[in-house]
Amino acid sequence: MGNNISAKSKAIDKQLKLEKKKAEKEIKILLLGAGDSGKSTIIKQMRLIHASGFTKYERESFRLMIFTNIIGSMQALLEGMHHHKFTFENEANWKYIALFERRPTSLSMHEPYPIEYLEPLKSLWKDKGIQATFEKSNTFAFNEDIYYFFDQLDRMFRPDFMPTDADIIHCRIKTTGIVETKFRNGSVTYRMLDVGGQRSERKKWIHCFDNVAAILFVVALSGYDCCLVEDKYS
Repeated sequence: MGNNISAKSKAIDKQLKLEKKKAEKEIKILLLGAGDSGKSTIIKQMRLIHASGFTKYERESFRLMIFTNIIGSMQALLEGMHHHKFTFENEANWKYIALFERRPTSLSMHEPYPIEYLEPLKSLWKDKGIQATFEKSNTFAFNEDIYYFFDQLDRMFRPDFMPTDADIIHCRIKTTGIVETKFRNGSVTYRMLDVGGQRSERKKWIHCFDNVAAILFVVALSGYDCCLVEDKYS
């Protein structure tokens, strides 16, 4: 009886030592911050630098999301232009409004971007009314990185377009729930947790603090005096 208890105790001690060793070689990092602060961008950079980057399937998923970013941002610019009472320099651009008032086309995997959006996007982006609105993008919820895509629309709308690493870095994805990314640096494994930054997501933060070695609270310098997505115009 005593020998059995002793053997079990030794087995437990051995398991605890193994788990301690494993924990010493695995560092858990928690990323916190408001929405659009850049947490997901850090995660993507870590994957590109320390892991194997992104698979073809993931790149295709980002391709679909980039289209959503482009259309959603033009809709936000048009709404912002109306809010600030700006108008088009080119009167012909009024005919494109209806295209962006309706829900954007849902794309299937490997389906090219609808070509009917290309010329309207290019024409609207060049318009001084839209550019004036873009200059005031801090006054309404807007992804300011979108100029990167608007300046490369011809490339994006090619049938064979596949996002580059830079495209993926600039792509805006709202994080919901908890996204974990693992990567190694030498003999150490890092577990980096990206937690949604919108108000509705912050109540989930408490569940992530167990065994955390470091917390990175991310703040975007470009976010000073800007509206949060959840606040829209305030």
